[in-house]
Amino acid sequence: MTRAARIADSPLAAAQPEFDAAEALFREVLAARRRVLPGDHPDRAVSLNNLAVVLLDRREFLEASDLLREAIALQRRVLPPGHPNLAGSLVNLGAALVELRDYEQAEQVLREGVEIREQQLASAHPSTGVARLLLGLSMQGQGRFDEGTALVEEGSRVVLASGAPRQKRTALDRIVRAYESWNRDEAAVVYRTQLAELQAADTPP
Repeated sequence: MTRAARIADSPLAAAQPEFDAAEALFREVLAARRRVLPGDHPDRAVSLNNLAVVLLDRREFLEASDLLREAIALQRRVLPPGHPNLAGSLVNLGAALVELRDYEQAEQVLREGVEIREQQLASAHPSTGVARLLLGLSMQGQGRFDEGTALVEEGSRVVLASGAPRQKRTALDRIVRAYESWNRDEAAVVYRTQLAELQAADTPP
Protein backbone atom coordinates (compact mmCIF):
# COMPACT_ATOMS: atom_id res chain seq x y z
CA MET A 1 0.00 0.00 0.00
CA THR A 2 1.33 3.46 -0.89
CA ARG A 3 1.94 6.19 1.69
CA ALA A 4 -1.01 8.16 0.28
CA ALA A 5 -3.29 5.16 0.69
CA ARG A 6 -2.13 4.59 4.28
CA ILE A 7 -2.85 8.22 5.14
CA ALA A 8 -6.19 8.15 3.38
CA ASP A 9 -7.31 5.08 5.30
CA SER A 10 -6.42 6.63 8.66
CA PRO A 11 -9.41 7.97 10.63
CA LEU A 12 -7.15 10.82 11.77
CA ALA A 13 -6.64 12.16 8.28
CA ALA A 14 -10.07 13.78 8.04
CA ALA A 15 -9.44 15.55 11.35
CA GLN A 16 -6.54 17.63 10.00
CA PRO A 17 -7.22 21.36 9.72
CA GLU A 18 -5.83 21.53 6.19
CA PHE A 19 -9.10 20.50 4.58
CA ASP A 20 -8.04 21.55 1.09
CA ALA A 21 -5.01 19.26 1.21
CA ALA A 22 -7.00 16.45 2.82
CA GLU A 23 -9.72 16.64 0.19
CA ALA A 24 -7.19 16.67 -2.64
CA LEU A 25 -5.45 13.61 -1.19
CA PHE A 26 -8.68 11.66 -0.73
CA ARG A 27 -9.77 12.50 -4.27
CA GLU A 28 -6.42 11.36 -5.62
CA VAL A 29 -6.57 8.05 -3.75
CA LEU A 30 -10.19 7.43 -4.78
CA ALA A 31 -9.37 8.12 -8.43
CA ALA A 32 -6.41 5.73 -8.25
CA ARG A 33 -8.49 3.00 -6.67
CA ARG A 34 -11.21 3.42 -9.29
CA ARG A 35 -8.54 2.89 -11.96
CA VAL A 36 -6.69 -0.09 -10.53
CA LEU A 37 -9.12 -2.00 -8.29
CA PRO A 38 -11.99 -4.23 -9.40
CA GLY A 39 -15.42 -2.63 -9.20
CA ASP A 40 -16.44 -4.58 -6.09
CA HIS A 41 -13.18 -4.22 -4.17
CA PRO A 42 -14.01 -3.12 -0.58
CA ASP A 43 -11.15 -0.59 -0.53
CA ARG A 44 -13.10 1.48 -3.02
CA ALA A 45 -15.84 1.86 -0.41
CA VAL A 46 -13.22 2.87 2.18
CA SER A 47 -12.02 5.67 -0.08
CA LEU A 48 -15.56 6.79 -0.89
CA ASN A 49 -16.38 7.01 2.81
CA ASN A 50 -13.12 8.81 3.65
CA LEU A 51 -13.71 11.51 1.05
CA ALA A 52 -17.32 11.86 2.19
CA VAL A 53 -16.18 12.48 5.78
CA VAL A 54 -14.00 15.38 4.62
CA LEU A 55 -16.91 16.78 2.62
CA LEU A 56 -19.17 16.52 5.67
CA ASP A 57 -16.63 18.57 7.59
CA ARG A 58 -16.71 21.11 4.77
CA ARG A 59 -20.53 21.06 4.79
CA GLU A 60 -20.69 19.84 1.20
CA PHE A 61 -23.54 17.54 2.10
CA LEU A 62 -25.00 16.74 -1.30
CA GLU A 63 -21.76 15.40 -2.78
CA ALA A 64 -21.02 13.58 0.48
CA SER A 65 -24.41 11.86 0.34
CA ASP A 66 -23.83 10.73 -3.26
CA LEU A 67 -20.46 9.21 -2.35
CA LEU A 68 -21.90 7.48 0.70
CA ARG A 69 -24.76 5.96 -1.29
CA GLU A 70 -22.18 4.50 -3.67
CA ALA A 71 -20.12 3.20 -0.75
CA ILE A 72 -23.15 1.60 0.92
CA ALA A 73 -24.27 -0.10 -2.30
CA LEU A 74 -20.78 -1.58 -2.67
CA GLN A 75 -20.56 -2.61 0.98
CA ARG A 76 -23.90 -4.39 0.80
CA ARG A 77 -22.56 -6.45 -2.09
CA VAL A 78 -19.18 -7.42 -0.65
CA LEU A 79 -19.36 -7.24 3.16
CA PRO A 80 -21.21 -9.55 5.54
CA PRO A 81 -24.43 -8.18 7.07
CA GLY A 82 -23.83 -6.01 10.11
CA HIS A 83 -20.25 -5.12 9.18
CA PRO A 84 -18.94 -2.10 11.15
CA ASN A 85 -17.79 -0.36 7.95
CA LEU A 86 -21.35 -0.49 6.67
CA ALA A 87 -22.56 1.01 9.95
CA GLY A 88 -20.08 3.86 9.60
CA SER A 89 -21.24 4.67 6.09
CA LEU A 90 -24.90 4.50 7.12
CA VAL A 91 -24.37 6.87 10.04
CA ASN A 92 -22.38 9.27 7.86
CA LEU A 93 -25.14 9.21 5.23
CA GLY A 94 -27.68 9.84 7.98
CA ALA A 95 -25.68 12.87 9.09
CA ALA A 96 -25.65 14.23 5.53
CA LEU A 97 -29.38 13.65 5.11
CA VAL A 98 -30.17 15.39 8.40
CA GLU A 99 -28.20 18.39 7.16
CA LEU A 100 -30.09 18.24 3.85
CA ARG A 101 -33.37 18.04 5.83
CA ASP A 102 -34.32 14.73 4.25
CA TYR A 103 -35.41 13.54 7.66
CA GLU A 104 -37.53 10.56 6.67
CA GLN A 105 -34.76 8.90 4.69
CA ALA A 106 -32.24 9.90 7.37
CA GLU A 107 -34.28 8.04 9.97
CA GLN A 108 -34.40 4.94 7.79
CA VAL A 109 -30.63 4.66 7.31
CA LEU A 110 -29.84 5.75 10.86
CA ARG A 111 -32.07 3.07 12.37
CA GLU A 112 -30.03 0.46 10.54
CA GLY A 113 -26.78 2.15 11.55
CA VAL A 114 -27.83 2.35 15.20
CA GLU A 115 -28.85 -1.31 15.21
CA ILE A 116 -25.44 -2.40 13.91
CA ARG A 117 -23.58 -0.07 16.26
CA GLU A 118 -25.50 -1.39 19.26
CA GLN A 119 -24.70 -4.96 18.24
CA GLN A 120 -21.01 -4.28 17.60
CA LEU A 121 -20.21 -1.70 20.29
CA ALA A 122 -21.23 -0.95 23.85
CA SER A 123 -24.23 1.34 24.29
CA ALA A 124 -21.88 3.77 26.06
CA HIS A 125 -19.47 3.91 23.09
CA PRO A 126 -19.27 7.44 21.61
CA SER A 127 -19.87 6.15 18.07
CA THR A 128 -23.15 4.64 19.27
CA GLY A 129 -23.97 7.94 20.96
CA VAL A 130 -23.38 9.86 17.73
CA ALA A 131 -25.66 7.50 15.81
CA ARG A 132 -28.42 7.77 18.41
CA LEU A 133 -28.35 11.56 18.61
CA LEU A 134 -28.49 11.80 14.81
CA LEU A 135 -31.46 9.45 14.82
CA GLY A 136 -33.08 11.73 17.37
CA LEU A 137 -32.51 14.77 15.15
CA SER A 138 -34.07 12.96 12.18
CA MET A 139 -37.17 12.25 14.28
CA GLN A 140 -37.38 15.81 15.58
CA GLY A 141 -37.15 17.04 12.00
CA GLN A 142 -40.37 15.13 11.33
CA GLY A 143 -42.11 16.74 14.31
CA ARG A 144 -41.67 13.84 16.76
CA PHE A 145 -39.98 16.04 19.34
CA ASP A 146 -40.56 14.07 22.54
CA GLU A 147 -39.14 10.80 21.23
CA GLY A 148 -36.39 12.53 19.27
CA THR A 149 -35.34 14.79 22.14
CA ALA A 150 -34.83 11.80 24.42
CA LEU A 151 -32.45 10.22 21.89
CA VAL A 152 -30.55 13.48 21.35
CA GLU A 153 -30.11 13.96 25.09
CA GLU A 154 -29.04 10.36 25.63
CA GLY A 155 -26.66 10.32 22.67
CA SER A 156 -25.06 13.64 23.52
CA ARG A 157 -24.43 12.53 27.12
CA VAL A 158 -22.57 9.47 25.84
CA VAL A 159 -20.49 11.49 23.38
CA LEU A 160 -19.61 14.15 25.95
CA ALA A 161 -18.68 11.49 28.51
CA SER A 162 -16.35 9.42 26.33
CA GLY A 163 -15.90 10.98 22.89
CA ALA A 164 -12.80 12.58 21.44
CA PRO A 165 -12.72 16.41 21.51
CA ARG A 166 -13.46 16.77 17.81
CA GLN A 167 -16.29 14.23 18.06
CA LYS A 168 -17.82 16.27 20.89
CA ARG A 169 -17.57 19.54 18.97
CA THR A 170 -19.07 18.07 15.81
CA ALA A 171 -21.98 16.51 17.70
CA LEU A 172 -22.81 19.68 19.61
CA ASP A 173 -22.49 21.84 16.51
CA ARG A 174 -24.95 19.63 14.62
CA ILE A 175 -27.47 19.80 17.46
CA VAL A 176 -27.17 23.57 17.79
CA ARG A 177 -27.54 24.22 14.06
CA ALA A 178 -30.52 21.87 13.80
CA TYR A 179 -32.30 23.47 16.75
CA GLU A 180 -31.60 26.97 15.46
CA SER A 181 -32.96 26.04 12.03
CA TRP A 182 -36.19 24.91 13.73
CA ASN A 183 -36.34 28.13 15.81
CA ARG A 184 -35.92 26.10 19.00
CA ASP A 185 -33.55 28.62 20.54
CA GLU A 186 -34.44 27.70 24.10
CA ALA A 187 -33.57 24.06 23.47
CA ALA A 188 -30.34 25.08 21.74
CA VAL A 189 -29.04 27.15 24.67
CA VAL A 190 -27.69 24.22 26.69
CA TYR A 191 -25.82 22.72 23.74
CA ARG A 192 -24.58 26.12 22.57
CA THR A 193 -23.13 26.72 26.04
CA GLN A 194 -21.45 23.31 26.08
CA LEU A 195 -19.98 23.95 22.62
CA ALA A 196 -18.64 27.35 23.69
CA GLU A 197 -17.01 25.77 26.74
CA LEU A 198 -15.31 23.12 24.59
CA GLN A 199 -14.07 25.72 22.13
CA ALA A 200 -12.76 27.90 24.95
CA ALA A 201 -10.91 24.93 26.45
CA ASP A 202 -9.23 24.30 23.09
CA THR A 203 -8.12 27.93 22.69
CA PRO A 204 -4.53 28.58 23.81
CA PRO A 205 -4.23 31.14 26.63
